[in-house]
Amino acid sequence: MKRLIVILGLCLSGCATAPQQTAVPTSASPAALAPPCDPPLAILPGLVASVRAQFDDARTGPSPVMAPGDIAACQTMQATQQKRDWSNLCNFRADNLALARLPADPRRVVFMGDSITQNWLLAHPDFFANHLVNRGISGQITGEMLGRTRADVIDLRPAAVVILAGTNDLARKIPLMTIENN
Repeated sequence: MKRLIVILGLCLSGCATAPQQTAVPTSASPAALAPPCDPPLAILPGLVASVRAQFDDARTGPSPVMAPGDIAACQTMQATQQKRDWSNLCNFRADNLALARLPADPRRVVFMGDSITQNWLLAHPDFFANHLVNRGISGQITGEMLGRTRADVIDLRPAAVVILAGTNDLARKIPLMTIENN
């Protein structure tokens, strides 16, 4: 990689998950560490509509709010995902395999981050076409991003990577030294 741009997100607004610490698996066989990716988790339509409305500068009036049922379903999916795939390697697995089969693109830029980055994709998917690749996952802390760096960034052979990280670490009161080390 020729360039590495790191942005430490300090904005605590939009953190929708409750603070929690997650243990990293320490000793297990490679087969035990391989995350089960079936069935894949889906993005809820209510979440997409809410995010797109927040990004739409032309609209007037209040942003639509996700229905309580959609919020509960989203929280349940996140809890399930956390148990079966700690760093969310399954999230982009199919897309990563397809991109890794293509020749290296000297203009490819990977955007890696948390919900802020993910919301850019939900609000404007057309922006992430051609050479720009979005790898944002809501609620992620730097340790989880570190766990998926090879699959979601390095194996895609980008010319540059933009990392937006730290917001959820701060919300969960993870020590700054740990964030910096990640």
